[in-house]
Amino acid sequence: MALDYPPEKLHVYISDDAGSDATLHCTKEAWNFAKYWVPFRRKYGLVTACPEVYFSSSENDNGDYKGSEFKAERKKMEEKYEVLKQRLRKIVGGHFTTNVAINNTRDHPSTIEVISKEEDEVKMPQLIYVSREKRPSHNHNFKAGALNVLLRVSAMISNSSYILVLDCDMYCNDPTSARKAMCFYCDSQTPSSLAFVQFPQTFRNISQDDIYDNQVRFAF
Repeated sequence: MALDYPPEKLHVYISDDAGSDATLHCTKEAWNFAKYWVPFRRKYGLVTACPEVYFSSSENDNGDYKGSEFKAERKKMEEKYEVLKQRLRKIVGGHFTTNVAINNTRDHPSTIEVISKEEDEVKMPQLIYVSREKRPSHNHNFKAGALNVLLRVSAMISNSSYILVLDCDMYCNDPTSARKAMCFYCDSQTPSSLAFVQFPQTFRNISQDDIYDNQVRFAF
């Protein structure tokens, strides 16, 4: 949601393969917070687009702003984020009315809901929640099946030519990553056979005994 990319050209799809009411409610809460977080990140040019990492990191990512106005807005934003986390904990804890019909992870109908509204004042990418239909008698093909459904749904809503795929536990640590990826496709020197652009993955909070250097301290 916070990528440096024209919001009218960016559509975000949340794939919930379990068909969980909690995930749908959490997505709506995250959207409400994003209406404050995204403009804040844009205004101050923050590199860290993920609020959890931004507020918990010891590194200084304040852009070029260090004045009292920035500090006051940052404090308000951190308070809003704490409120969001409290609301999410209540949702996950079951303190809301559930729709039992879609809470069976292996047997539930499809659910597609556009979270964002056209009347929203803040210019934001469109956010769409997608939970595909799953039945015990049909092979759902795991992640590949979920991606196929997202392709079909997005073809009806946004019909974009390029797709950025992120796992639920991943985030773009560079808000310009989408633009950088597009440079490969738009470069006249790039062969037409190019299909994928993949960025190195860096893992946080890994074990001290990690032998594969998943911190990716040196990408090349």
